[in-house]
Amino acid sequence: MSFQRFQNSPLGQMALAVLVLGVLCFPFSAHCAAADDVRTWLAKNGIQEGYDAKRERFVFVDDCQRELASLDGPDFFKVRDQMGLAALFSAKRELIGSVERKMTISDSVELKSDGDETVQTTKTVVDIFSKRILHGCTVLHTEESYEDGVYSVAVAVAWSEKLEKAARAALSGEGAKTTPEQDEAEWAAWAERTDFARRIGPAQFTDSHGVYRYAGVACVDVEGKTGKDLLNARRAAELKAAQALVYSLWADTVAHDHAVTILRERSAAGAETAEAEEDFVSRVSQACKQHVMKRDIFKGKIVHPLTGRTMFVHVAGIDPATLAEQKVLEADKP
Repeated sequence: MSFQRFQNSPLGQMALAVLVLGVLCFPFSAHCAAADDVRTWLAKNGIQEGYDAKRERFVFVDDCQRELASLDGPDFFKVRDQMGLAALFSAKRELIGSVERKMTISDSVELKSDGDETVQTTKTVVDIFSKRILHGCTVLHTEESYEDGVYSVAVAVAWSEKLEKAARAALSGEGAKTTPEQDEAEWAAWAERTDFARRIGPAQFTDSHGVYRYAGVACVDVEGKTGKDLLNARRAAELKAAQALVYSLWADTVAHDHAVTILRERSAAGAETAEAEEDFVSRVSQACKQHVMKRDIFKGKIVHPLTGRTMFVHVAGIDPATLAEQKVLEADKP
């Protein structure tokens, strides 16, 4: 499947909702216990937030918040998926801005000195994503919280030149070659050490052979379901996991290319920023409908830690040899 085919695929409702949340996600920033928990996890594991000069690595924590009367609604897990991807989308925006300017922390606003005045320039989603493609953005940890009627999902994302090099090698089919037996062992080892109850959507990791691997994690509510309803829920989880895998593979390239296009059009036509943002949401939201040859990494029932509800989790991955056939990146692309 070529990138052009992916780019021209039908709009995915889930991706559309995700990007709307990512651009317009909650108009205030309340205290976020989920973000605190993510930072506690980073500290516990000796991971420095921001730019770690010693490891030459960027790590950012971002969150998405939404008012919910309760977490008992039938659509809660759908909202959870959307907000998890929106938080990831926002964290990547932070990373792109920081890597591009070799700065850390504040990336929605750029401050610069102009004589005695401080000029504040708002950096839009389109501006940030037009800068460059950051392949190799890796989800480290995800947490959820619910306080005072506000549900939050927070995510920690890492990027380094080493991760980007490994990701580009994988996406172009130039990465290390693995045997089916090695693939089986690497996926099993990752599943053993990963808490899928705290994972949402796209997932990535570098295995013991230095191979960068892509996966997708999906959860659906199965509390009290039996028979045909349970079977349908399991099928839905499998489809959602495949969609998350596709999003993991192609979303960064699509976001960059459309941001560049919109900036050119906006400059030529004098379009308003708000209109350009809406256009970006619409264009980038074509994903998650394509089919890729995947491997089932895990499937089973897990208790959701925040609500105590039983969910069915399906995890899909793609082997290096299969990924090489997808032509996500051309081998000679920088």
